[in-house]
Amino acid sequence: MSTSLGRRTVHILAAVALLVVLAVHFGTPATAAEPTGAAAQERGGEYVGPGWCETASLVGSRNTARRAAALAALDRKDCFGNLLDDSPFAEPIVRDHRDESYGALSNAAVRPLGGGPGYLRVVSRPTAVVHTAEELRAALLAAAVAKSSLIYIDDAAEIDLSYCAQQPIPGDCQEPRSRPTSCSGYSLVVPANTTLASGRGRGGSRGARLFSRTFADCPLFDVKGAAVRITGLRIHGPDSSIENDEPIHCGGESTGIGLSSDGPSRWGTEIDNNELSSWPRAAVGIDGVQGVRVDHNVIQFNRRYEHNNTCGAHNYGLGYGVVVGPGSVAIEANVFDHNRHDIASDGSAGAHYTATYNLVLDGAVDHSFDVHGGKDRGDCTNVAGSAFVIHHNTFLQSHEPAVRIRGIPLRGAWIYKNQTRDDSEGGAFTQINSSGNFTVSDNATRVNLFPAWSVSFGGASFWQWQQFEGTDTRDVAVGDFDGDGAMDVMRATGNGWQWSKSGREGWAFLNTLTQPTSQLALGNFVGASFTDVIRAAGGEWQVSEGGTSQWRSLYATTAPVTSAAFGDFEGDGHTDAFFADGSAWSIVQSFSPRVTRHYTQPYKLSELRFGNFVGDSKMDVLRSTGSEWLVWDRVSRTWSHLGFSSVPLSRLTFADFDGDGFTDIARSTNGRWLVSWGGKSGWEVLNTSDQDLGSLVIADLNGDNKADVLSKQSPDA
Repeated sequence: MSTSLGRRTVHILAAVALLVVLAVHFGTPATAAEPTGAAAQERGGEYVGPGWCETASLVGSRNTARRAAALAALDRKDCFGNLLDDSPFAEPIVRDHRDESYGALSNAAVRPLGGGPGYLRVVSRPTAVVHTAEELRAALLAAAVAKSSLIYIDDAAEIDLSYCAQQPIPGDCQEPRSRPTSCSGYSLVVPANTTLASGRGRGGSRGARLFSRTFADCPLFDVKGAAVRITGLRIHGPDSSIENDEPIHCGGESTGIGLSSDGPSRWGTEIDNNELSSWPRAAVGIDGVQGVRVDHNVIQFNRRYEHNNTCGAHNYGLGYGVVVGPGSVAIEANVFDHNRHDIASDGSAGAHYTATYNLVLDGAVDHSFDVHGGKDRGDCTNVAGSAFVIHHNTFLQSHEPAVRIRGIPLRGAWIYKNQTRDDSEGGAFTQINSSGNFTVSDNATRVNLFPAWSVSFGGASFWQWQQFEGTDTRDVAVGDFDGDGAMDVMRATGNGWQWSKSGREGWAFLNTLTQPTSQLALGNFVGASFTDVIRAAGGEWQVSEGGTSQWRSLYATTAPVTSAAFGDFEGDGHTDAFFADGSAWSIVQSFSPRVTRHYTQPYKLSELRFGNFVGDSKMDVLRSTGSEWLVWDRVSRTWSHLGFSSVPLSRLTFADFDGDGFTDIARSTNGRWLVSWGGKSGWEVLNTSDQDLGSLVIADLNGDNKADVLSKQSPDA
């Protein structure tokens, strides 16, 4: 006992000495002249331009005394008397200090964060593409014998890769979520020199969706070789919940993409521009592989954290965005949200990650970046991996630490130039169980960038961050101001109109006109490519063509624009105006020259709603009897039954959420969005949200013909 206590005392003293050495050596980078030549070598690196970038090898530190002090603070001897050794996984430690700003948004060169629209490395679509699960499996088998393969999955494909979705259905499938007896019956092996791709971000595409409902302790995609790239896809797992009280998941916590080798192997795999969600174990798991890059992905809702004893007395937490054992990974420009740990490591010898320019939103289940120590592994050491470099990330949750290292890294942890919402560096960046080899300096605290705009694609996806923006969605209008087929967002300021491309980019100048959006109507009144803007003024309606020209006369009338409904009632691609005064309807079909159609109908505008319900490309009219929906279309000119409902029209939202050309009817109730497809089906769950659809912006923001939902959100609201 006395020997153990004495050894720990030495460790503590050595750790204090080491922190002093590191504070001197790795303090805030100088803003004056940068070191060159011998001076640069003394700092452990070389001058590389504005700022400096220092590199040190895991094996062979230039400063023997400093290395000896670091090792003295470590207890590397495991329960069997073996010293943990990371030399098989030798890896350069790169600490880049060229960017003097703070946080994930500071470097335009790495944007767009999370990939998607604006991402420049989208793979070109080849002539032959994959559409089905059978075609994908065949292509992967063929890639195993080819020297190099591109497997491109059709952008619109939605492919069920569940074990029990195979044909014929395996005999051990008791239900759609059943697992195989071995991973070989489920995991899809991605061989060396293979690119698996789709078109996320090109032309508004969200990329092919590959999903699995299988609970199996296996990766869906099992990378087995060098030079693999997985890009432009949506890869969705079976369960996004924190707790799952169904025993079906016990022993079967799934992983999306796994990279494993008996190693050490340097494969140079890249996983970029994907949407990775709902994996109970991990979206990306790395073991025995070095040189991996995980960049420009949206990684969210991977958040398993069991403490209900469903799977026995041993409670546990998984839910990793990216997790690494022995091996190395560079993690850059991702958007993380609602993961238990966005990045984690088991802390074994040889584990190394560098995390830069990542945006971490406020939905953390536990601390964001994590490294286990020997106490967690129960191996009688205090080793927490090899090396961890964490800089220029933005952490926007403060209810849990941003970073927690649960022991002493063999080589060190360096944390700098990050932004945190926490009040202090000490609260955000923590080391527990042991102290040493842990350097925290020059981070920005009390940073809160909220509120932000978030979008639910098709009204059915998880919320995804668009941009930090405080403009209320009730104060904006939507239209296509660049002619790309996707709706943009417009607002009025005292200096003129501004627009945000797809609600994702910052505000750009549109016009010097200043009328508020509440006094305007938007549509294709003059042209068919760009959205025009109209207002009522001086006994006429006036139009600003494309929202960029000055006002000119459009239509002589004293009616305010709020007295009309707007839509394509004639099916000619132009926006018409619909008036209803309780005795007759008037539809102004076009304005140059003006053509008006009249119909005798005893319904006011407030009693009517509009959409395409009969599928003839013309806007139809809907009313409610109190128990039934009836539709009037211009061709039949009669009221026809659509569906049964007693929900008041004022509580309903009309939009095409599935992109089939028919208008769907949706409503919010008890924390859920319900939808009647085309107004003909019964109510089905579209999404789970406590936000009222009626107060949100509904528009096709990515040009895929599906109505998206835009919301302003803040964790403080």
